[in-house]
Amino acid sequence: MRAPQLSTGGDEQLEMMTRAGFVYDNSISANPGHNGQPFWPQTMDYRLSWDCQTSECPTKSFPGIWEIPLNQFYGYYLPQIQAYKRSSMIRAATTLNATVEELVSLLRNNFDRAYNANRAPYVLSLNADFLQLNGEAVGMKALEQFIADVSAKQDVWFVTLKELVDWLRQPVPHTQMDRIDSLKCRQGKKLHPSGRVPCSKPNRCMYRTPDLNSPEHQFLTCNPCPQMFPWVRNPVGKLYL
Repeated sequence: MRAPQLSTGGDEQLEMMTRAGFVYDNSISANPGHNGQPFWPQTMDYRLSWDCQTSECPTKSFPGIWEIPLNQFYGYYLPQIQAYKRSSMIRAATTLNATVEELVSLLRNNFDRAYNANRAPYVLSLNADFLQLNGEAVGMKALEQFIADVSAKQDVWFVTLKELVDWLRQPVPHTQMDRIDSLKCRQGKKLHPSGRVPCSKPNRCMYRTPDLNSPEHQFLTCNPCPQMFPWVRNPVGKLYL
C-alpha cells in the first residue's frame, strides 16, 4: 500500500497492515544522496536502513512486511541554494515548463544511478500532474520514450510492486524468471482484464476539505465526482448531513 499523500501512520499503520494481511508498504522516502546508491527494499523485521524523515516513523518490528523505499529523484540543480531539486515524486523534482527531452534525461539519469551501481529496484512514483505536464501530456510522452529506451535492455523488467516482492522472496537470475509464476509473460495478457477502456475526457474532481492539511485536493476519474474527497472512514466520499 501507499499512504495517502505519503502521510505515514507509523506503528499504527503497520499494525493495521499486519492485521489486514498487507504485503508491502511504499510510503517512506529515502534520500541516498545525489551520488549515492539507492536503497533496496527490506522487511520490517529490523529497523530501516535509511533515515526516516516522515512525520510518523515505525519504531517496532513487523516481521514479514516489506518496505519498498521511495528513493528520491534528483532533478535540476538550483544555484541559488547550491542543491538539487529532489523529491520522492517525479513531478516535484522537475519544473512546470520542462520539455520531453529534459524529462527523459531526468528519468534516465535517476535510472542509471541504480542500473550502473547496486541495481536497486527503480520505482516510478508519478501522478496525473506529471503525465499531463504543460497541459500537453509532456510527462506521458517522456515516460513512453523512457520505457521504450530501457525496454531494449535484456536485463530490465517492468513489474508491479507485488511482483517485485515475489522476486525478492525468491530471487533468481533474469534467465530464470519464468520460475516465478507472477513474472511469467503470458501471451494475450490484457492491460485491462475487465475489458473497460479508460475514458478520453475524465472528470477533474477538486475539493477544499477542512480535515486535511492541504488546502486543496484533486484527482481525475472516469466516474462522477463524489460529494467529498474520499478519506479515512469515508472512502467513497459521501456527504453526511
